[in-house]
Amino acid sequence: MTFDATARATAERLIRDFGKSVTLLRVTRAYDPATGKTADTVEEFAAKVSPPERFREALIDGTLVKAGDLRAHLPAEGLDLVPEPARDRILIDGKPWSLLRVDPVVSGEQTAFYTLHLRS
Repeated sequence: MTFDATARATAERLIRDFGKSVTLLRVTRAYDPATGKTADTVEEFAAKVSPPERFREALIDGTLVKAGDLRAHLPAEGLDLVPEPARDRILIDGKPWSLLRVDPVVSGEQTAFYTLHLRS
């Protein structure tokens, strides 16, 4: 097993064993020219993330990071999509959180997991 595969497998295993079950919501907006209206279609994907944690106080600047924002890690392995900020949401314990930022953590040439910046 290469280092890439090892890092990816480790991230997956740790999040699977100690993570939190969530629902990733993919929202697609479509415009119907016949009616002049837009409609949202929501797809749901079951996932697990690392236990969400609040940002350290030293990182809270009131603009990019606000009090109450969360950070979590989502494994890339077995994920049917790449999370997109401003389009996707995550339900944690039934509460919707917006994805403000999605940073891939790469091991070699593979994405091992994504670091998510969440805001309610």
